[in-house]
Amino acid sequence: MPACLRPLEGAPPLDERELKFLPDAAAARLVWAIAAQHLRPQSAHGPFTYSRTTYFDTADLAYLRSPGHRLRVREYSTPTGIDAPPIAEPGCYLELKRSAEGRRAKTRLALRPDQLAAALAAAHPTPLTPWVTTWYRRQALVDGAGRLRLTLDDRLLLCRPRPFGAPFDELTDADVIAPGPAFVLEYKAWAAPPPWLTRALADLPEATGFSKFVLGMRALGQPSTRAAAHA
Repeated sequence: MPACLRPLEGAPPLDERELKFLPDAAAARLVWAIAAQHLRPQSAHGPFTYSRTTYFDTADLAYLRSPGHRLRVREYSTPTGIDAPPIAEPGCYLELKRSAEGRRAKTRLALRPDQLAAALAAAHPTPLTPWVTTWYRRQALVDGAGRLRLTLDDRLLLCRPRPFGAPFDELTDADVIAPGPAFVLEYKAWAAPPPWLTRALADLPEATGFSKFVLGMRALGQPSTRAAAHA
């Protein structure tokens, strides 16, 4: 089993804070304008990146039924210009995420698409199936120490899985199951929010338990979506 995906007793502690919000367009713009005065863009390739995240589960939906445990593969792309098709970055990342009560830990393994099958087989004792894929555009801001990260996702789509390594601009209407929320704002840090961020988020209700994975599985009609959250 890959070292970064060993059983949970050997996994890192849940020491990273995570808060999620579903703001409207006006609130999203306001929070982002305030945050941009204190944080810097994470990407050196422009304000936006694109993410394609495929969630895996067992035939009996063990991950869906287990709150705060997710196994997923992430692929990234960057735009080449305004309204230009995004160019996929080489490789992908197999991630195991655990979260509970507003805290999380994530381990990841960088892979080529042709290495995924073997890595997934090593990561779980029973066969795994790709169930749902999320597509979204992301902006990310970070502090100078890399201890605080704020992300804003839009254009979120819940989709049927596609082959890993497939071009990002080949999504068709038949691939899309349903749209997601207009905006997903997430705060991730190893400390309490600074005062300026606490004030900026004060009027936003926290989206406790929001999960892109659960949202996608609901769109597929899967019933085992109890309080399983924290994608």
